[in-house]
Amino acid sequence: MLAFALRHPSAMPLLDAGLALRRPDSAFRRRLLIMAAILEAQPQFSDKFLTEDQRFALVPLTLYAARAVARAAAGIILLAWLHAA
Repeated sequence: MLAFALRHPSAMPLLDAGLALRRPDSAFRRRLLIMAAILEAQPQFSDKFLTEDQRFALVPLTLYAARAVARAAAGIILLAWLHAA
């Protein structure tokens, strides 16, 4: 799975979402979470993790939730395909 993710970086969000539902304690997810924590702690990347305007947070939150559901579904399908291959 790691080799596939390195060859196809755009698949990482799908793999992460699928693993969050199927195997939340996987080594792949732990590594991604550690990487995100390191990036979040870096001042030059903090603006990627913090929102500036909270007034209209419900609309983006709804869109993020819909995107998360779609990624999770695609990730489960991708994991099944990788497991079968």
